[in-house]
Amino acid sequence: MSSSYIPTKDKHKVRVTLEGGDDLEGYLFVAADERLVDMLNDDRKFLPFEDNIGDITIISKEAITKIADLGDNRSLRVKAR
Repeated sequence: MSSSYIPTKDKHKVRVTLEGGDDLEGYLFVAADERLVDMLNDDRKFLPFEDNIGDITIISKEAITKIADLGDNRSLRVKAR
């Protein structure tokens, strides 16, 4: 069965600091009707992270020690599966 629902996500430009001090700069994907902090407090244990060249990495929320919102937010449409 196919679905025609296509949710809108915002790509939030962020700097993520991981345990051990490594910094990642890129984008986290946040639903259009939620804030970055809401996404960080939901039940998911992992988050998709897109770096500045477009590579996607799945990172554990437990590994994140700090996130800085860099303010470059872009809307995109994500097709539901």
